[in-house]
Amino acid sequence: MLYASAYAALPAGAAVAIVFRRDSAINEDLRPLVAAGLEAHGFRNESGAALALTIDTDIAAISGGQGPLAVQGRAGSGGVDSLSFNLQVPLGRLGGRPSRRRYRVDLSLGEAGADPLWKATAIAHVSGSRAFSLAEQLVESLLDRLGDDATGERLALD
Repeated sequence: MLYASAYAALPAGAAVAIVFRRDSAINEDLRPLVAAGLEAHGFRNESGAALALTIDTDIAAISGGQGPLAVQGRAGSGGVDSLSFNLQVPLGRLGGRPSRRRYRVDLSLGEAGADPLWKATAIAHVSGSRAFSLAEQLVESLLDRLGDDATGERLALD
């Protein structure tokens, strides 16, 4: 699914910095694709530019019927006393159902510290492992709608 919201017109021909929220091999491999997508829309890729395209990629494993992450916390008079996380990543099949992954890519274009001019999210649930291929397709789908609105658009993924 793809969701996008344009809050203001994008300045044509502006310089845009590419910023990834997390350091990862997949994100670094996506950088040339993102730069090409910006250039296709008439923007210049320039590090340190006032406008930034911020990208956050997330991959979560989902098992048959239960979420992969459980969070428990205990609050006391001074705030949170303890916080524990339980992450379960199934390998192969669990309970006869294949494990699935949720891939999510968030893009936001705007100036640092200001409201974004445009935001978009693409989400896909798949079985198997093809992280880079799927991340590429999600990023391309989002960049194709740069500056536009979209609500719950279904994505045709390979």
